[in-house]
Amino acid sequence: MGFMNYCLSIGLAFFGLAAFWQRGAGNWLIALALATLALLAHPIGFACFAGLTIYISLWRILSRWPRLVLPPLITILFVALHFYFRGHQKLEASWRSEGFLQLLGQDQMNIYGHRYELLSWFALAWGVICAGAAVYDWIFRSCKPGRTVWLALELYLVGIAIMVCLPENFRTGLYAGWVGLLVSRLTLVTAVFGLSVLAAVGLPRWSCTGAALIAAVFFVFLFQDTRKLDRMETNARTIAATLPLGTRIVAVANAPGDWRVGFIYHSIDRACIGHCFSFANYEPSSLQFRLRALPGNWIVTTSVDQSDDMSSGDYLVRQADLPLTSIYQCDDNDFAKLCALPLKEGQKTEDPESPPIPLPKEDDDSDQ
Repeated sequence: MGFMNYCLSIGLAFFGLAAFWQRGAGNWLIALALATLALLAHPIGFACFAGLTIYISLWRILSRWPRLVLPPLITILFVALHFYFRGHQKLEASWRSEGFLQLLGQDQMNIYGHRYELLSWFALAWGVICAGAAVYDWIFRSCKPGRTVWLALELYLVGIAIMVCLPENFRTGLYAGWVGLLVSRLTLVTAVFGLSVLAAVGLPRWSCTGAALIAAVFFVFLFQDTRKLDRMETNARTIAATLPLGTRIVAVANAPGDWRVGFIYHSIDRACIGHCFSFANYEPSSLQFRLRALPGNWIVTTSVDQSDDMSSGDYLVRQADLPLTSIYQCDDNDFAKLCALPLKEGQKTEDPESPPIPLPKEDDDSDQ
């Protein structure tokens, strides 16, 4: 979905946390360096690193019973944050509607369609079965879990509580870009905590058989679906090469209805690199990235809402937007097939083949 910088940030944060866990001046320097790189990649990774190092440091300092205060204290803080978002309408916060069971971490496997969701439930069920077998071994076979099992379980439960409290989307101002898919991103962290629990409980040897089978099925599915996206991007590069250098384009591409990943039009954006301008690109207008759109520029929109409408295909083109070319899906039976046509005033960005709709004069004047 274009979140590679976020995934990189989370990976660096956990590597830094592993170095911090080992203690020692050298490891702390490594942790600091990795945390800095995480911050450069994405602020969420750095925030996770900072929060976890503080939590683990307190967990180490406190004795057994005072430690029990940490989980409810963190939960109360995030409950307060939840009501803060609820009470400030200007933030336009919204919450995930999938339900509590989709906050356990297995939702990270649900990517391109219903079959991934079904597989993710199998993965969760297998994890529960294996953890239950490990508990059975503790009780009846005197097997001992890892020394970090209670910390791992604590972090996992606190992580789930945080996911319940945080909004999925919000914005910091009326014209600011969205902080979007926050919980959908952070369940990756919850998933890592869940896996750390499984690593610490002492799983039976047969558990790896089911895990390997689930992984094999997952990557077969992934190969099949990313191959379709690769074909769409290849088509986009072919089309972009035929356009005059410096053409302003709007990329409009909708994923199949059961796909969780919806932002497949980023593949078309990539095809423009070095040749054309993706006028609807959301990053510069959001003002949350290093490259920012200035008023009056010719190559990218300065409006967050306009960017959203253009990419979704619902935007009606104004005279002031032209010249503009739409790269769009032109075959209902093959979402990877793309075409390119210049847009006219009054057309929707997703449908340059349709006749223009006359625009009210006042709309045109207000935009200009």
